[in-house]
Amino acid sequence: MKIAAMILGIIGGLAGLGGAVFALFLGGIGGAFGAAGAGLIAKLGFLAIPFSILGIVGGALANTRPGTSGFLMLASALGGVISISLAYSIAAILLLIGGIFSLMESRKAQPTSSQPLAAPNEEDLTTNSLPWYRRKTTWAAVAAVLILPVVFAAAASSITDSNTTPAAPKDEFNYTVDVNGLGVIKGKELNNVGFAISDIQRTTSVGDRFTNRQAQGEFIIVHLIVANNKNEKITMNTAAFKLVDAQGREYSHSTSAETALTLSKQGQAFKFQAINPGIITDGCIVFDVPSGLSDLKLQISSNISGKQGYLPLQVLKETASNTPAPSAPSPASTAPQEEPAKPAANVAPVDLHGKWHGENEGFSFTLNLHWDEGYFRGSHSSIKKPNAMRTDGFGKEITITGQFANSTTQVIAWKSGYSPNSKGKAEVSLIDKNTLHWKIISEQGQHYLPQEMTLTRVQ
Repeated sequence: MKIAAMILGIIGGLAGLGGAVFALFLGGIGGAFGAAGAGLIAKLGFLAIPFSILGIVGGALANTRPGTSGFLMLASALGGVISISLAYSIAAILLLIGGIFSLMESRKAQPTSSQPLAAPNEEDLTTNSLPWYRRKTTWAAVAAVLILPVVFAAAASSITDSNTTPAAPKDEFNYTVDVNGLGVIKGKELNNVGFAISDIQRTTSVGDRFTNRQAQGEFIIVHLIVANNKNEKITMNTAAFKLVDAQGREYSHSTSAETALTLSKQGQAFKFQAINPGIITDGCIVFDVPSGLSDLKLQISSNISGKQGYLPLQVLKETASNTPAPSAPSPASTAPQEEPAKPAANVAPVDLHGKWHGENEGFSFTLNLHWDEGYFRGSHSSIKKPNAMRTDGFGKEITITGQFANSTTQVIAWKSGYSPNSKGKAEVSLIDKNTLHWKIISEQGQHYLPQEMTLTRVQ
């Protein structure tokens, strides 16, 4: 029976290790896809490891210390089941039977009143002659049962789950990227992968009349730049990003909203794809959050870069003082973002504020420009004639950015609503207070914007 207990204990402990590894695997897969509770599963799998080791030790002691062996195997079975439940079931059965066998052998070893008592020697007096509850080995085993899981639980707490939200270190913006129309913006580089937020939009719906999606609260559209500076490819996964509020609550991305955004050509959501070394890509991540939510951070999972990090939900401009100039998102704003530096107070901006529209044989084109203390931003809507299906922008997304100069001719940056990789610069010249001239001076990628057109102010 001792041999059977030993075999059952060792096999049961090994089976427990297998169950623990399986739980860790499930937790890792769940974390990769943003599943709730994935971090907790990984923690419990980690916690099951010391209980499995106790079972193996108990099996090894079955031949020499059956009492201690039985106690260790029973503790291993109970602790493993509490940790990972069904994943430990086979191990628990083997350890339970092995523990019972060892305890039965321990009772057999105890002398009875009908048995002659042999003359005790020194070894017997210090070990086998003592009851199991008075042996040092028994209490050492008890200490191991109590202490080892605590140590492993402390180590497992380093695994971030859905209930842990460490604060992002301040001023650790070690990645910069030059964005056309915005200038140099700051972000973070995590394990040689750069992340930077180039734009933020808030809206209650995305898509067109065919793909429209309404937010339960409001949509926050995060325009993110990702640069692979590693020597190997990385896999892009939108589920690896979450928004975290000041209370530690996590908000996952909305797949349906991202699909609507892409199909309507209002933006391009990130795809589940590989990014090769040296490649810089950008895309949109859409979150459905309660209306008016502020003080948010973008959580970047370690599944992409191998290291977890956080970015404040704001566009961080590089300034002369090398200090980030945050622009906190306003709930009432359609697209809060960091703006260019303001001009001197004595500079009178040219009045380009308002809605401008023009038509010719090729295009129907509308600009919406808004000026605010030195910078302007706006949107566009363009329809190519006669095929009205060729459209660019819908007048909702911020596609126009720039900074006023004290001149009737301004240079602005534009990005296409047809393709997120299409962008360029244009000159807008105020002919008179009600007439504006548009001319593209640089362009990249495919778009459906007119090269040149005269627009009239819409009253």
